[in-house]
Formats: sequence, structure tokens, C-alpha cells
Amino acid sequence: MCQCNQKDKIYEFAKENNIECVIFSTFFDLNLVRKFREDKIKTILISYPIRDTYRLALKQNRAYATFDRVITLYEPLFKDKEMSNEILVNPLKITSKEIASIDKKDILVTCGGGGRPSSKLFLKKTFSALKKVISKDKNIKITIIKGNLKSNIAHENINSIIWTKDFGSVLSSSKIIISEAGYFTMLDLINYKKKAILIPGERVIDNQEIRALKLEGLGIGKVFFPFEKASKLSDLITENLKDEDLDEDKFEGILSKFNNYPDLSQVLLEEVL
Repeated sequence: MCQCNQKDKIYEFAKENNIECVIFSTFFDLNLVRKFREDKIKTILISYPIRDTYRLALKQNRAYATFDRVITLYEPLFKDKEMSNEILVNPLKITSKEIASIDKKDILVTCGGGGRPSSKLFLKKTFSALKKVISKDKNIKITIIKGNLKSNIAHENINSIIWTKDFGSVLSSSKIIISEAGYFTMLDLINYKKKAILIPGERVIDNQEIRALKLEGLGIGKVFFPFEKASKLSDLITENLKDEDLDEDKFEGILSKFNNYPDLSQVLLEEVL
């Protein structure tokens, strides 16, 4: 819940254009939601579990009850059932895409949007560990997606890019992934069945540490914390490069948990129409 400085403009726009339904995504101004409800404009919140306490806090503040419907994206952290006025959904089907064939890479490094202090630390530790790995194997091919991070990464084994529209193909074509532990990164790892080294970023609103540890417990990732030595990270990378086996059963077990819930697009269509 937050204060939206543009809430009056948003409200007027909706009224002038005869909007019948407003969909909020994760963040919302509760007063704006109430104004829409008073005018019989349907309100839907689509959210994902950004913190372990997020859903409970919204429930106890009666924020969920203010919306016509709350749609929450499922993740393996959940131990509780649906709350009042909430439906849990499976978002995996809409994130999976056809994969184009591109050159194979050994390692993909992606640090989210970049620019945050945690992203800078992430890249510093990762680059230090990679240099040690490269010194032992000169044939390793690495792609680093650095977002808007200003750091200049120069190495003949490393292809550094700002962003890619074809993230699924880059992910699918890489043997191992080094990443932060954001929610949507987790979905991509599950969809493309990729083992990862997860370096949780510090976020005010996102408990990446818990998510990373949960995925390690499920057997599809290894956790490296930013305060640990880069030498540990280089060892993890080396171990993962040597490991040729992919435990399909572990991924299928996680997929089955998601498939216990209805598809996001189906639920959203039913609510809007």
C-alpha cells in the first residue's frame, strides 16, 4: 500500500473513458481503489509474494477486502491456503515461450535491472569469481546481462550486454545460470529447467534470501550470499560446470505444485469478462 501522487488523474481518466475494470499490479493506493469501488468500477489486484509477511499484512489491514478480487501468483514459499477474497493462480504458462536456436554458452549471468547497490555487489563478486574460473579453462563462453549497471566488463571470454528481448533463448542455451533470486527469474528457471547459482539481492520489498534458500532446498539451485568470499562462488561455478546430470524429477515436482492452481490467463479472463 502506498500513496499515488497521480491518483486523481488516474481516476479522472477512468471516468472520462468509461473504464469498467481497473487492474492493479502489486502496488496500489487504497483510497484510489475505494473511489473506483464507490463508482461501481471493478477492481482487481494481481500480485506476487514479494515478502513472506506481505499477504498477511494486507489481510489484517483489510486491504484485500477492498478489491473485488485479488489474484496472487503462486510460488513454492507458500505454506498457507487462499485468503478471503483471494485466488492463487499458476503464472507459468504465460511465461513459457518458443525458443529460438542460438549459440550455446557455458554461463549466463543476469543481475536483474542493475543499478541497485546490491546489483553492483553481485556483479563485483561474480566477475571476480569468473576470472578465476576462466584462468583454469580458457574455452569458457560467458554472457553477462548487466541491465543499466554502469560497470565496464572487458574480457575476451565474456559477452557483456545491457539487455535482450530474447531472454528465454539466452537462458535456454546456457549450461548454468548465475542470478539474483527474483520471483520472475524463478519462473524462468522452472520453465526452462535450468540449474542456477542464486545470489539473493537486498530488497526492501522482496525476500530473495528466503526464496533462494527454498529453491536450494527443492534441489534446483545453490545459494551464494554476497557477504561470502568470491572463492566459494568460483568453486560453485566449477562444480556446476562439471555436473552433466539434470534431475528432471525435481523440476517436475515443482511444476506439479504450480499445476495445482488454475492458469492465470484463464482466471483473469473470467474475472474481467
